[in-house]
Amino acid sequence: MVWRRRILVLIIALGMAIPAFVVSNLQTPQYQGTAQILLSRPQLDENLNLKDSVLTDTQVGNQVAILTGPEVAERARQQGATSPVRATGTAGSNVVTLGVNDPDPRHALATVEAYVRGFSEYQTEQMRKALDGAATQLQNRIASLQQQINKSAPASRASLQEQLATVQDQLGRVQIQQGLISPGVEVVQNPVVGQSPVSPKPVRD
Repeated sequence: MVWRRRILVLIIALGMAIPAFVVSNLQTPQYQGTAQILLSRPQLDENLNLKDSVLTDTQVGNQVAILTGPEVAERARQQGATSPVRATGTAGSNVVTLGVNDPDPRHALATVEAYVRGFSEYQTEQMRKALDGAATQLQNRIASLQQQINKSAPASRASLQEQLATVQDQLGRVQIQQGLISPGVEVVQNPVVGQSPVSPKPVRD
């Protein structure tokens, strides 16, 4: 009776293990590519200098939505991405982790690299647009002041010329910033791909 019970237990165990083993081996291995970037949100301060600002958790969430959104996805696709990435923010910091799973480790790495580049390009363009907008406003202000000076009486001309000099100085600082635009994100962890697949998980006894 004892040996029969043991055989029955063995048969049941094999009946459970064999299907799990077969399913595991039929699944396509998935390799994970990851990267970490430090978000920034450059803004013009009161002196029209471009400076980074600390992001709130909500702002980080908004940036993550942009990173995984259609515009950055299209940029990444044009640079070799083969699938969408996941992105998660770290509470209390501006660090965002990117991840993607792919059957081909080369594609996983290429996808993460493409998203980092695509998002950096997007952020750089946003900084350039902010500076271009500020420059346009200052140029319009200069043109307006110059017209007022040309039409003004001598008594009020000095004040207008002082304002003009101030705005011209501001425009000069903005133009300097336009020539110093840096990449839109800082890479904390370079894109990497694991040497072993992350799924399927090996069947354990």
